[in-house]
Amino acid sequence: MITCDYHPLSAATFACPDCNTDLCDTCCNEAPGRTVRCFLCDAELTPAAANNQAEPFWRRFDKAFRYALSPQALILIVGVSIISTIAGYLPLSTVWYLAAFAALMKYSFSCLQATAAGNMEAPEISTAFGGGLSLLLRLLVIFIVLSVSIGGAVALVGPTLGAIVGIIAISALPASLIIFAMTDRLSSAVNPLQSLHLMASIGLPYGLLLAILLVMTGSVQVISELLGEDLSLLSLTLNAVVSNYYSIVTFHIMGYMLFQYQHELGVESAATHTEPQPREKEDWVLAKAHVLVKEGRFDEADAHFANYLGKLPSSKALYNHYFEFLFATQTPLRPATGERLAAFGSKYLRFLLRHNQEHKLLPSYARLTKALPAFQPDDADTRYRLAKACDKAGQKRQALRLLNGLHKQFPDYRNLLSAYRMLAAILETSPEMTTQAQRCRELLEKLEQRSQPVT
Repeated sequence: MITCDYHPLSAATFACPDCNTDLCDTCCNEAPGRTVRCFLCDAELTPAAANNQAEPFWRRFDKAFRYALSPQALILIVGVSIISTIAGYLPLSTVWYLAAFAALMKYSFSCLQATAAGNMEAPEISTAFGGGLSLLLRLLVIFIVLSVSIGGAVALVGPTLGAIVGIIAISALPASLIIFAMTDRLSSAVNPLQSLHLMASIGLPYGLLLAILLVMTGSVQVISELLGEDLSLLSLTLNAVVSNYYSIVTFHIMGYMLFQYQHELGVESAATHTEPQPREKEDWVLAKAHVLVKEGRFDEADAHFANYLGKLPSSKALYNHYFEFLFATQTPLRPATGERLAAFGSKYLRFLLRHNQEHKLLPSYARLTKALPAFQPDDADTRYRLAKACDKAGQKRQALRLLNGLHKQFPDYRNLLSAYRMLAAILETSPEMTTQAQRCRELLEKLEQRSQPVT
């Protein structure tokens, strides 16, 4: 599976022929009324191969086994198991048994076909009814043809070659069933060339499918042996439940294999090549920024962020990502990033205060002062409110740093008196700063006198 160049855990759904990049839906530039294009060069993107969009079936065994535990499948499994178990005690027992088995096979094929079409939810129980007996008769023809092929090989050539033919025929049985589900034609299902073509197209994963089938068949035998000679209705029903459960799991896996390798097999699913849905503007901005950053085009990413910060002034995600971007790209070799970080740092702190994100205030300020030791917010109110948060958190030194000199830089600040009362109170709690506390009190008196209205 080819993965996205920028999200290695996601399958690539598009490719840019000009940039030679593979992209998932997140990294594509979609827009209503136009083709899907590349964020970097604006070239039209080409859809990735359909099979590349499917997670390999061997990575989703847990989902395959949960598939048969859906309510619809479980009801059918239990119902068919009970009917097939008690059929021997009912009038016309053969009819009951055939009806139950026909319903199971019809539902199993519905699972295969739905999965092959890209629907990963178990179909409704109603798909098990209608046409089940006809399906059984056609499946019987497939088994008869395989048996005759094996018997003919033994009779004409000998038991050794007959055994080889038998192994090949049994190995090709899942391929025959898949072809039958694809075409609904017996002639195709019993055509050995088509089965071999399917097996060769899938390759080694087909062998893995056979191994899984052997393991499940063996586990049914183990359960039968554990139940021993107990032929009670309960033990027989449990054995039937396990066997029927594995049948649905098997057909679901075969359907998913057909979905995964549809491109090689020439059957495109309607579930593939869907256009990416238009996103919220915020998500689109972040997606493009992510691509630019991954490509190392930091100046373009910076300009992109700056452009949309003005257009989306309330976007928490955009502010947070740009803050992280500036830290990640700050380097002594690019001094301008430090200047932008200092300027945006003040703006970011104001944003946090304005949007009730005080829990990020002190950690963000600590990061800013660590990266830029001389950093101070560029407005008085942010410094005052940040100093209050520092004081409340017991960070006295940081509070003093924020309040010191406030009257010189912002002599008209409306909360200047409150700020210096807090400054004096903090200084008075430190015995080694008695002199500074006294000077602060004297300055505070002057400020209070200055603030009093003239009578």
